[in-house]
Amino acid sequence: MGSCQSSLYQDCLSSTDVRYDSSIPSSLLLQDPRWEALTGYFRVDYHNYDPLNGGAERPIPYFYRGSPVVDGPYDRSKMVAFYNHTVTENGEGSRLIMNRYYFRPPAPLDFCSMPS
Repeated sequence: MGSCQSSLYQDCLSSTDVRYDSSIPSSLLLQDPRWEALTGYFRVDYHNYDPLNGGAERPIPYFYRGSPVVDGPYDRSKMVAFYNHTVTENGEGSRLIMNRYYFRPPAPLDFCSMPS
């Protein structure tokens, strides 16, 4: 990447545009302490609700021998999720990196014992 006033770029926008204040740091962590609180590894109890009927969301459909089966094998109403949020600084600004992993309960035994 280049920087302001390099051969690939014109003058810095902050030097010509009144909306930019050069005294404000480009670091998210220095601009607002809430970004620091977002950084870390979190375990989350994740709940889905049926948007039409309320209550827990029904499992998603799955296919058995080419035909859709209405009640899917996995319960999506309650899952466990792990979030890993990182705010990095590189001298030109900040980057927010978010990795999120969701784990559903196991499928029912009758689904697992179906022939392939």
